[in-house]
Amino acid sequence: MVIKPVQTPSGRELFKLRKGQIGLGLAMLGLVLGLIYWSFDSYQTHDRTRETILAEESDSSALVFVQREAFGLVVELEEFQLGQRSAQDLLMARSTLAQRLNVITSTGQSSYEVAGPEFRKALEALDAELSKVQGQRQAPNLAVATEEFLSQTRQLSEKFQALSRTNAQSAIADRALIDFWQGTISLMALSLGLILFLWVIRDLSRGFQRGFEELEQRDRDLAAARADFVAIQSLDSKISAWNQRLEKGESLAHIVQEINEDIQEIAGPKEVTLSEVGELSFRDGVSGAADYADVRVLLQSRLTELIAQIQKQAKADLELRWEQNHDSLTGLLNRRGLTAELSAKVAHRNGHELLVADIDLDGFTAFNSSMGPAAGDALLKEVAERLKSIECKKILLGRISSDEFGVVALTDADSMPKLVSDIFSAVNFQTSSFGPSLQVTSCIGWHRAGKEEDISEVAAKTGAALKSAKLRGNPGSAEQFSDERHSHLLTSYLEQVEFREALISGQIVPYLQPIVSLETREVKGYEVLARWNDPERGLIPAAEFIPIATQGGLLDELFETMLEQVCQYWSKNQADQYGKTFSVNLDPKSLQIRDFKDRVLRTLKRYSIAPEALVLEITEQSLMLEENITHLEQLRDRGISIALDDFGTGYSSLSRLSSLPVDILKLDRSFIVDGISGNSEAMLQSIAEMARQSRLKVTVEGIEDEPTARKLAEMGFDFGQGYLFGKPAAIS
Repeated sequence: MVIKPVQTPSGRELFKLRKGQIGLGLAMLGLVLGLIYWSFDSYQTHDRTRETILAEESDSSALVFVQREAFGLVVELEEFQLGQRSAQDLLMARSTLAQRLNVITSTGQSSYEVAGPEFRKALEALDAELSKVQGQRQAPNLAVATEEFLSQTRQLSEKFQALSRTNAQSAIADRALIDFWQGTISLMALSLGLILFLWVIRDLSRGFQRGFEELEQRDRDLAAARADFVAIQSLDSKISAWNQRLEKGESLAHIVQEINEDIQEIAGPKEVTLSEVGELSFRDGVSGAADYADVRVLLQSRLTELIAQIQKQAKADLELRWEQNHDSLTGLLNRRGLTAELSAKVAHRNGHELLVADIDLDGFTAFNSSMGPAAGDALLKEVAERLKSIECKKILLGRISSDEFGVVALTDADSMPKLVSDIFSAVNFQTSSFGPSLQVTSCIGWHRAGKEEDISEVAAKTGAALKSAKLRGNPGSAEQFSDERHSHLLTSYLEQVEFREALISGQIVPYLQPIVSLETREVKGYEVLARWNDPERGLIPAAEFIPIATQGGLLDELFETMLEQVCQYWSKNQADQYGKTFSVNLDPKSLQIRDFKDRVLRTLKRYSIAPEALVLEITEQSLMLEENITHLEQLRDRGISIALDDFGTGYSSLSRLSSLPVDILKLDRSFIVDGISGNSEAMLQSIAEMARQSRLKVTVEGIEDEPTARKLAEMGFDFGQGYLFGKPAAIS
């Protein structure tokens, strides 16, 4: 058996054939361009001549429109004098006339220069008369001026027509000379293209003849070699017979197996084998093994390189597809991958129930800020591993945003409640991975997809269920989608849109309620209370729209609106408000905004208000994060006072408050709503004493009668607020 590589002898002639093809292409291109240029130039010659004549006559045509507009001006004048038109209509007609005049040109000169002094004088007289009619109904000389202008316009038209005929004759003579040279150049281009075309045809014919001769010689060489297997190698060292099959997607193992069968059929079983990595192996002692040397070197080098390239490309493609559809941190599907899989599950359920769930970790942003990004990543990985442990054969898991996970599962109706319970347990758990035992909670919105629902409906309903679960305000809530709840969410969303528009349009206005000294009854400041002044519903109290603003994340915008309006009022009444303060309620989330402190200070500076005049009222929730405490301390350092609102309704203690950036306690009205006696008196007395020791001022809210005010003053409380001293009133 002989195995011999044969390098294709037609390579040199293939290059010549390619050269001939290039030459043929150039020749055809020259021929086509010459013909196109010839025909196009002939058309352009005629067209440009026609355009020249039309251009020379355009001024005369335009003067026809000038005459028409002038006549229209006369009609406008008559209707003006009859009271049917206004002075503005006359000016509009004059403006149209001016536009007609401005487009008239001839021999590079403006129409005004060609017209001469008589035309310009008539136009000036017309303008002078038009200026008189703006404030009156009578202008006797306007008709005379218009008639004079019409006469001058007709004379100008005759002058332009004479000029146009002369210029057109000159343009046609010039065009004839240019056309002669353009025709000559076109003929030369066509001749050159024909010569090049004939030369390329001759070269191409010779190339084909030599190529066929070499191919016949190759066939004679192959017949003389009597090879049982031939590897045809091209000029770039590629084994074309194999590459083509691989590029078409045929399995490399299948090709190798086929070659092995052919080789072993001729050389004998196990005499020569070709491995899947492209290595030829020969049994020792086989006579004539040297005959395989050439093909062995060729096949081993090329096949090894080829297989390595295929494997590398396949690995790269696989990694790229994985990265495009997976989250690199947790290994779960990303939003794109999960959406694609959800589309497939929606389309092919095969009788199963489809459950889709959205999961959002509670308080992850605060955890990530306080514990650091590394701890945040570790928590996300732990949640992902717990989700992977859920027992369900047909389940897909994904991380679709920073702290949001998704679950898509096919199951039966009986197993769905347990699956929901397993998902809930996986994302609501205790962990000691970060020091003391940490309770991780998550909100879950899930939906049992109907058979007729498409992917957009399923995703929208799942998202609505998650939104509903989060709005309940309870950590670790799970809610299934329902039409009733979704309708409520839609109504809430529309209310949020309406409230945002009210903020923008200035319908949300500040009201001020006085805060007085219980000892002297002198007004020491005001609390700023928001009211919605709706044009249709009237004045809406804060209790009705604050929940809407909270759900829509609009409390920070509300704070800025109130601060801006009160600062504007305070700046105009600095003398009356000297020494007094104004208190504005602050949402805890506003402190998380990067430039919050700078925005507050810039607003005060813009209206020349001292920081000491501002009191920020916060809730106990603002003191839960160390980062918020730092921001409050920075504001205090600038002179702004901090008041803790609704004290006594949460879990704060006076001993802890002494170390926090708080200057004023606002005692909730629940302490005095039933009067001061017995246990309530003892509790109030204790609070007053401890506040004095901590050097904190105390404002008691909800005071409505004089005996209560006197009793609180005797106990040592500093300030009071309530209907006894004044109801909230508009700053106007």
